[in-house]
Amino acid sequence: MNERQPTTDSLRALLAPLAALVAWGVGTALLSRRFGAPNLPADEPIAAFVLLQVAGGVIWLWALVVLRRRSDTRLLWLVLGVGLVLRLALFFSTPILENDYQRYLWDGAVTAHGLDPYAHAPADLLTHAASAGPAWAPLVVEGRAVLEHVNHPHLATIYPPVAQGAFAIAHRLAPWKPVGLRVVWLGLDLAACLLLILGIGRTADRAWRLGIYWLNPLLLKEVYNSLHMEMVLLVFATAALVWATRRRIVLACGALGLAIGAKLWPVIWLPLLLRGRGLRRRHVVLGCVTAGVLATFLVWPLLRAALGPTGDASGLGAYARAWEMNDSAFVVLQALMRFVLPAQAPIAARAAVGLLLLVLLAWQMRRPVADGHDFAQRALVMVAALFLLSPTQFPWYFLWCLPALALRPSVPLLLLTVTLPLYYLRFRFVEWGRADWFDYGVVWLQFVPTWVLLAREYWQVPRLRTVEAR
Repeated sequence: MNERQPTTDSLRALLAPLAALVAWGVGTALLSRRFGAPNLPADEPIAAFVLLQVAGGVIWLWALVVLRRRSDTRLLWLVLGVGLVLRLALFFSTPILENDYQRYLWDGAVTAHGLDPYAHAPADLLTHAASAGPAWAPLVVEGRAVLEHVNHPHLATIYPPVAQGAFAIAHRLAPWKPVGLRVVWLGLDLAACLLLILGIGRTADRAWRLGIYWLNPLLLKEVYNSLHMEMVLLVFATAALVWATRRRIVLACGALGLAIGAKLWPVIWLPLLLRGRGLRRRHVVLGCVTAGVLATFLVWPLLRAALGPTGDASGLGAYARAWEMNDSAFVVLQALMRFVLPAQAPIAARAAVGLLLLVLLAWQMRRPVADGHDFAQRALVMVAALFLLSPTQFPWYFLWCLPALALRPSVPLLLLTVTLPLYYLRFRFVEWGRADWFDYGVVWLQFVPTWVLLAREYWQVPRLRTVEAR
């Protein structure tokens, strides 16, 4: 009887937040029908949507608090079941305020037909398909409905080959349809979940830690509703983290090479991965070669297009030079640069961010990485800094932090799941002609709470160490 009582009490305590999360998922799916065609943009309930997403983040934190207070490992199955229900609830929802998936559908078709996705910008194909070659014209005709809705059509794709491979698989499963992407995302998501369970281990709090990732409403909305491709990155980043915790450095480096082939930023983790205490030199060399060869081979087609004669139409080049959206710290840094280099402030601010990240990386590497958990902590510091200093702080970019957060939770960063949905209010401000009100005012509501809590943690840690020393 005593054995069963903890489970019964835990189930009762969790019933309300988990039921509320399911209601959030169903509510988001139902509300999504009021977005997109044939609805007019002015009639889309953006405020109601944002309020629902913020409420979902609060409910998720409530569920995590309840899970944190329960040490019953059998709750893991409950977390897994509810997370799966939430994914299914959003599986056939209408994408809300996002259309990046149209680019994935087009890229997937191009790659699946053996063509080069970096060769032509969508706008060029719509106007001069015949000049692209005989293989392109039929594809343009077949996929015109998708091609006409690709955003930034004057730019070639920015997504590296690993992402292109995922898009191609989705196209083979369901040509030109979002359901193909969702099937691929779900498969990658399940793999990432299993990897996290392996990385967390048989600890008493594993249901809580897994809930950080598996029940996260921001991940659910951005992946299963908006269809953002972050799952392609997350599964390999998670594999790198988990294999690092098990001291399987060569495997971790291989996974990291694949993650770089999905998005470029995981390269910042490689020096930390090779800085492990007690690593044999041959493992370091083999790991470095594995990650380096994989990353170079996978990233080269994208870099070649960016550096070639059509580089002006490269999505990567445009992103590196000028992309800026929903940023916080970068706005301040760029304003400071205007006093020093008025004409070059955007580039100078980007260079300053790069320098700050290099300094932080050097600081993180001042001591050897003690173990896999230490690596997860330092990896979280680097990816969180990258996100918080970036000129583009889209809500789906925060998902990069989730695998490391599940292994090394941080309350200030967890809070971003609640505040980041405020980004979608910008669509209404743009409609009113007041985008600057959002960009220089409302945007701070997303990030100030996290910055304040991070500063508080930074100042408290030395004090706690001083007290412990006494």
